[in-house]
Amino acid sequence: MNKQLLIIRHAKAAWPEDVSSDFDRPLEKRGETEADNLGHFLKKENILPDFVVCSAAKRTRKTWKIINKVLCLPEDKISLTDQIYEASYKDIFKLTTELDNKHQLVAIVGHNPGVSDIINYFLGKPLISLPPAGTVLLEFPFNDWKMLSSGTAEVKTVYRPEK
Repeated sequence: MNKQLLIIRHAKAAWPEDVSSDFDRPLEKRGETEADNLGHFLKKENILPDFVVCSAAKRTRKTWKIINKVLCLPEDKISLTDQIYEASYKDIFKLTTELDNKHQLVAIVGHNPGVSDIINYFLGKPLISLPPAGTVLLEFPFNDWKMLSSGTAEVKTVYRPEK
């Protein structure tokens, strides 16, 4: 079975005056709605990851928590990591090639520019810039995460939130 990677950018974040760290930025109300809509889209399309790697930043954790209220994945299928926060596409690429092959469809919940850059790297050309709460499902023609490389992905689904 072909490997699939669901790349999700966190929903619209706020920067309240009482928050001094980018890492601790919460979602805006609009972002919460965007994340909920994305969760319903994924469920409707039957795009259910069997493993999730999520940035430990507050806005990405909250985005995934809202999505997962709809998808209901067990907590042991979710890995929170600082490795995706401010990650370049090279960092995300390294992470993907180290995924356990028992996972077929993995979601990565992260930040721009890293998430858009990794999508474009896997596609082999600059085609996509993910908006907040945007997602792309990529499929690879092999069954080993170590084989991921530039230009080997095909876009299966693109979701952009309504404005």
